[in-house]
Amino acid sequence: MPSGVDVDLFTVDGPARRRGSPHRIVSVGQPGPGRGFETIVAALPALPGTELVIAGGPPANRLRLDPEA
Repeated sequence: MPSGVDVDLFTVDGPARRRGSPHRIVSVGQPGPGRGFETIVAALPALPGTELVIAGGPPANRLRLDPEA
């Protein structure tokens, strides 16, 4: 099944976050090598106050940012 969004079911209409709220990056997909998630995670230290939400994959998967790395 190709990736995509049913634009008849999902629209851009809806509540908006308040200005000044923390930034949020949302990525959808199964984390794994070569899928680009490592790039997003590596960029997080340069984006203070930014939350990364990954929707996809088994719930048992956990990612932790090591600030010492």
